[in-house]
Amino acid sequence: MEINEKLKHLTETQIEEVVTMYMDKSIKISDILSKYNIDVKPGGLLKILPPVRTNDVCVICGEFLYKNIEARTAYSYSGEQRDRFCLNCGHKEYANNGWRRKKCDCNGCKAIEMMEYERKKNEIRKTYEKENDRIDFAELILADQIKLIYLLFNNSFHNTSQIAPMEVKENWIEYINRMIEIKAISVSPESEIEAFCEEDFPNKYYVAKVDYDVNVIFDETTLHKINNNTYFLEYSEKEELISLFKQYIYNDLIIRFEEMLEARRLQLHISENANNRFIELIDKISYTQILALCNRVAVFFSDKVLIGDMTKSVAKNAALLNVSKFYDRAVESEWTLNHAEIDYVGRELRFFIEKVLNKDITILKDVASVENLKNWSKREIDYSKRIGYAED
Repeated sequence: MEINEKLKHLTETQIEEVVTMYMDKSIKISDILSKYNIDVKPGGLLKILPPVRTNDVCVICGEFLYKNIEARTAYSYSGEQRDRFCLNCGHKEYANNGWRRKKCDCNGCKAIEMMEYERKKNEIRKTYEKENDRIDFAELILADQIKLIYLLFNNSFHNTSQIAPMEVKENWIEYINRMIEIKAISVSPESEIEAFCEEDFPNKYYVAKVDYDVNVIFDETTLHKINNNTYFLEYSEKEELISLFKQYIYNDLIIRFEEMLEARRLQLHISENANNRFIELIDKISYTQILALCNRVAVFFSDKVLIGDMTKSVAKNAALLNVSKFYDRAVESEWTLNHAEIDYVGRELRFFIEKVLNKDITILKDVASVENLKNWSKREIDYSKRIGYAED
């Protein structure tokens, strides 16, 4: 242990006496300095005193741990005066002050941390490193094909063999869980440790945090047609495509309607009857017309609540059904239904229109039908895209 220059004229026993006297608050510091001829000001004595040995042993090398002497009057918010350290190997054990989370970075701790990291990585590999059956893309049903391609197109890895962790939003989690269910993807044994729950490690994991291996095989022709947005139109039944298109329209409209109501501090309750009536509208009028009706209902109900003619609870339960009622009233009165501006379309609906149907989002101004699908023109080439692909 290195002794401060100001104390080198003292023996080891005398230094211990100085430390003992300093910790006795009944003894004046000036008396200690005078008795042992220490050439510092009273406020500087603590700074030159050596640390004291504790009865605790270092977990790295087995030597005794030391701690700095606590000041007589100052209160330590940082907890540093209660920290312990090893003079032999440099290991530190920090006091736990609740909000203070500090860990030792000595070589011994780094080695232990690396060993623990490798142990956990090996556990993950042992649990998830298995041979998975390969599935041909054509064997998947249409709805699952579209979900898988959506995941691959919106994935930072940009390949068909892996899916990277993603931010939890929209239906990403639902799509991932569906792909796991049909064994189209499986947890990658190279996933990060943080992606797994501490409880029941590594059997429990966070769905959005692990990496996935894709167990689906794509041939070159299929990939080429998917990248050129022609695969689904060529290999799918038109009736099934429109049926799925309507589901995507419905999901997006419900999200947009909820957002309209939430912006006015209202909520949406979906009853079975109101939901069925709302779904029927998709066969009768376009997405943009339904969206315009949703906006009218949101404004109407918001105004009613503001002036006290309606409670929020009534508005919540009646909003969805009133979209259909507004439509019925418009038909009976022979009013022209307006179209909402297409200023924003959800990512999943846009994906379906552009990548599955190979159309422009302006088709949302028309009713979703097989007949219209035949008449809708092919989507124009986007010359403003910022991601390019290698030529075949």
